[in-house]
Amino acid sequence: YVPMPSPEVLLWVQIIGLALGAVPLYRLSRRRLNSNGVALAVAAAYLLFPAIGFISRFDFHPEALAVTAFLFAFEALDRGALVSTSVWLVVPLLSKENLGFSVAIFGLYAAVVYHRVRFGLIWALVGLVASTITMFWLIPTLREGPSDTLVRYGWLGATPGKMLQTLVTRPEYVWQQLAEPNRGLYLLQILLPTGFLALLALPELLLAVPGLAINLLAQHHCQPEIYCQYTVPIVPFIFIAAVVGLQRLKGLLTRKWSWTLIGLSIVPLTVVALAVDNPFTEEQELPAPLAKLPNAETVHRALATVPSGASVVTTNAYAPHLAQREGLFIIGIPAQRDPPTNPDIVFINLYDQRFMVCEQYREFVSDLDIERYGVVSVSYTH
Repeated sequence: YVPMPSPEVLLWVQIIGLALGAVPLYRLSRRRLNSNGVALAVAAAYLLFPAIGFISRFDFHPEALAVTAFLFAFEALDRGALVSTSVWLVVPLLSKENLGFSVAIFGLYAAVVYHRVRFGLIWALVGLVASTITMFWLIPTLREGPSDTLVRYGWLGATPGKMLQTLVTRPEYVWQQLAEPNRGLYLLQILLPTGFLALLALPELLLAVPGLAINLLAQHHCQPEIYCQYTVPIVPFIFIAAVVGLQRLKGLLTRKWSWTLIGLSIVPLTVVALAVDNPFTEEQELPAPLAKLPNAETVHRALATVPSGASVVTTNAYAPHLAQREGLFIIGIPAQRDPPTNPDIVFINLYDQRFMVCEQYREFVSDLDIERYGVVSVSYTH
């Protein structure tokens, strides 16, 4: 990105990075199953997996590369290359604050299943400490306020300690929150494309527990869905568990054609899942007045006039177009800290009420210094 500072560069890195996950998955499948055909089917199913497409499509998120990193790490662990495993485990730690929990359970798995006790316990400790420090000290310190992520779990308690207490002492209350159709559909969308083979490999499936718990317990519309980036700590372990599950099925079925057929069937299953949830064609449904804004051309012309060095307050609809600047502040959804009332530019479109409504626009604009700002065009304020 440094030599080519362009949003397109980031998107290509994300796309290629996710696609490379098929490489370690193919190697693991070929070694465990001793079948090139089934290994290719597993790799193809990964590339066709709807959640992978939605991770790639939903903006750029550094943690997307953790999918491939976890796959490479597991494949390296499986062949005893502990140095390579360690190198790959660093990637998730650097990409998202909560992925240290997935690294921690990865370490425990290595200690228990592969008997790499010292190696596994070290990584379990590193992952746990990294996420704990980042979430509960580093982010609040840098924000000069509490992490907005914890708000999504406020129904469990006001503090992390009370949240944990609720999980342990009130399981029936937690179950009432989780037992809803949308969360059941979420699990179905994750498990069905691989033919539920992951359920045959419980130790490997447990690697996905931190990601599943974080998403299922969150009161946030995107997290218990496959349509955003939140499946990152789940997808690699679903496929790893599917491979190991198929290996165990191979040991139970005496005829090679039977387990081979089951292994190959995950491709048509994934194609069906892709037909239902297709990231190439599925679009966000909006009311007709919002789907096509009447002043869209004016807005695009106005975007081109914003100076590259100016600080800007805008909504989430226009922030991507005004990125690559030091001062960029979003108002409306997603909720952030209060934006400054003295930016160089305020870019708002009153016709666009996807992320803010008229009253919210009025409330923000009324806090601005009227002597400093004035309307430049019908679409934005300077």
